[in-house]
Amino acid sequence: MSIFLPKGAGFCPSPSLVSPAGLAFVTSTPLSVAGGSGTYVGISGLARALETRNVRIEMHAPAWLPPGLPGYDETRGSEWAFDKDEAQQVLTDAGFPNGEGLPEVTLTVAESQANRLSSEFLQQQIEQNLGFGIKIEVLESATYEDHYLASDFQVVLGGWGADYADPENFLPQLFGTGASTNQYKYSNNDFDDLMDQAATELDNDKRIGLYQDAEAILIDEDLGVAPLFNRVRNCLLKPYVDGFTTTGLDGNVPGDFFYNRVKILEH
Repeated sequence: MSIFLPKGAGFCPSPSLVSPAGLAFVTSTPLSVAGGSGTYVGISGLARALETRNVRIEMHAPAWLPPGLPGYDETRGSEWAFDKDEAQQVLTDAGFPNGEGLPEVTLTVAESQANRLSSEFLQQQIEQNLGFGIKIEVLESATYEDHYLASDFQVVLGGWGADYADPENFLPQLFGTGASTNQYKYSNNDFDDLMDQAATELDNDKRIGLYQDAEAILIDEDLGVAPLFNRVRNCLLKPYVDGFTTTGLDGNVPGDFFYNRVKILEH
């Protein structure tokens, strides 16, 4: 895809502090049946089957903690890189070669053009790379929210945006056992122990390290969620604008956290 810029303008992509849009399974309705962990088999197979490096104008996201956030690790989730052959093997090892005998898989999304495009892309990728189809359930926003809050879904497409720039805002409340926003019913005692330690650790470097260890459990070991992409905000900047500073927490206008630093140079 090509982007054409007005003469004299510069291009300033700015990653938002938004955890990736991703796929999550609710563990009360696992993908597979007897003979293995349905959540693990399902997500690990799907994650490797999705080629998302060029989806929309976004940043491919193998990790849950986004770029720019303390604790971000660019190597996180590398095990789940696109690998069609490995994804097919995972499906075969689970007892469903080419999807044969696999129960119906339903992806639930809220009604929007972006969600329709994303879900249809995922549907196409799964069919193309794994050989079976999935059902897309598109719900009006209020109905989707009711289903989501009640964990009434099999697979869901969603995301998370930062309230503040710290991994505390991305991990315990979403993935801690029994947490109020853990609609995925993810639960791991080691993850919970690390969250408890981080909550009382006064050394910030050690605290961030505990969150990194917890993310390693969530993504590298359990794959409790399958990250897809981080949103990227793009803007055009004239060369005589100086001091323009973007952050991942900008509001509706890029750079609005530090307007006091902006200067218009003589031109």
